[in-house]
Amino acid sequence: MNRILIAAGILLSFFCRDACAQGHQVVTNGGTTSAITFNGTGTSCVFKWVNDKPGIGLRASGTGDIASFTALNTGSTPVTATITATPAPSGFAYIANYTSNNVSVIDIATNTVVATVNVGTGPWAVAVTPDGKFAYITNYYSGNVSVINTTSNAVIATITVGLNPSSAAMSADGTRLYVTNLNSQNISVISTATNQVISQIAVSSPAGVVVSPDGKLIYVTSAVPPENVNIINTTSGAIIGTIPVGAGAEYMALTPDGSKLFVANSSANTVTIINTVTKLVVATVPAPQSPSCIAISPDGSKAYVTNTNAPIITEINTATNVAVNLPSSPGFIGISFSSDGSQLYIVDASGVVVDMDAATLTPLANISVGTFPHAVGNFITKATCTSGPLKYTITVNPTSSPPIITTGAK
Repeated sequence: MNRILIAAGILLSFFCRDACAQGHQVVTNGGTTSAITFNGTGTSCVFKWVNDKPGIGLRASGTGDIASFTALNTGSTPVTATITATPAPSGFAYIANYTSNNVSVIDIATNTVVATVNVGTGPWAVAVTPDGKFAYITNYYSGNVSVINTTSNAVIATITVGLNPSSAAMSADGTRLYVTNLNSQNISVISTATNQVISQIAVSSPAGVVVSPDGKLIYVTSAVPPENVNIINTTSGAIIGTIPVGAGAEYMALTPDGSKLFVANSSANTVTIINTVTKLVVATVPAPQSPSCIAISPDGSKAYVTNTNAPIITEINTATNVAVNLPSSPGFIGISFSSDGSQLYIVDASGVVVDMDAATLTPLANISVGTFPHAVGNFITKATCTSGPLKYTITVNPTSSPPIITTGAK
């Protein structure tokens, strides 16, 4: 009987080097495991994994596929290690490099620049479509918008807009792009189906723009005194209300449910918080020096504000409107979350994009891009890897004991 068990165990172990590599493996001390290739759902899946029994000869954690290794078990009983793999944040960041007239494309799964795309003169703001297929870049000095196909990373269209396009916002359904033309005193409304300007809305010195989640309203800051937020009906193009804000009001962000609007007042060194239902200012919180861009976490709980002239990021609790200033680096002009909310990418005018852990604001990586980068707006595409956590087991039998036959994957 023991001979049959041993033979069957050896056969199963040999067979599993191919067929069971993605599930359960059984090897003996000193044997070689099969490589594990993590196959996720979607594209650009990169997995981070942890191993609860590093004593088997595999380290406690890692990133990417697991190569074959020599299994260890010098004890007298089998040891089963469970390897849990979770997809790393995925998607691509499109960084507008203002003085090098190009866009750096960062694969956020690996934090590497995978492409550099030439665009117009003075690229400034970025808006990506909800499906992640296109990135729209406003070119401040050439007065146009470059449309990048994110599969080929090639410019497929150039749309003429107005003078000094400084901000862009995409509707939630991806059908409309709104571009503020600071010195044309208007907003260009672009159909993303045709990449054509279909209308223009007159607004005094429009700077920042955001779209309500239902697409019925846009909010636009006027950058000259008296600074205010214009509320515009997207169907009629009419300004249906104005809300006074602070000096130097420019860029904004909405909570995911659209209930609160955050406005950075760069000259007043404050952030105005507006209840979009009542259209009233509910709080004005201090920000150290020249608050600029704002990103709100995907769960809507926190707003993060860059301060261009101070080494500080202002974190605002969106429920209480309480602000905390956190140490950072100066010169940030652009901020976006990865789609899972775990990482925060901040654009430094020195030519570096800083990847931070969103929970702790601990820097994870510095990625070199072009010269004087700006990335006003949402510059990160949604996750391209949609897989959930994966689990694998490796049982290592001691040399002195017959292999124990087990089947199936966790």
